[in-house]
Amino acid sequence: LLSKSGGLAASLGVDFNEFFAAFGVLRDSGKSAEETGTALKNLFAQFQTKRDKLEDLGFELFRVGADGKEALLPLADILAQVEAKTIDTTEVTKVLGDSGIDFVNTLVPGYEKLVGSTAQLASTTDELQQKSDAINGSLAGQAELLSGSVQTAFVELGKTIGQFTGPTISFTTQLV
Repeated sequence: LLSKSGGLAASLGVDFNEFFAAFGVLRDSGKSAEETGTALKNLFAQFQTKRDKLEDLGFELFRVGADGKEALLPLADILAQVEAKTIDTTEVTKVLGDSGIDFVNTLVPGYEKLVGSTAQLASTTDELQQKSDAINGSLAGQAELLSGSVQTAFVELGKTIGQFTGPTISFTTQLV
């Protein structure tokens, strides 16, 4: 379920770090991993399929990014809108359903935790990327990358040769 909800989130332009922060906030609220993955997948799907109805209720869900592609607003921004709205929650429940509104109601109180966790994950991701770049930029790192590429080439070559030698060996064995 994480792969399905993560894939849908990525297709909507949801930030990787924010997705996992939301997953963590929901898990910390006592929801199982399966419930959390399903809730996220359903909510992202509803944001996409019921966009017009949600926008009619006054929610802004999407924006055009610097790359010219439309993407879902950060979850923190959407939650801030939910918290600021004075509309009847029964209207939102009609659009999102019970599970969708439950998800939103779980995340709204965890808004600060979501924002903090997203920032912490982004910082950690940046640090890891910097370390990775430093290692890969060194001579030893380049040698390791080359070694990995050579190993991959040998594996692929073995697969290709195996396609031809397998039938030949089988045929020769049957002849003998």
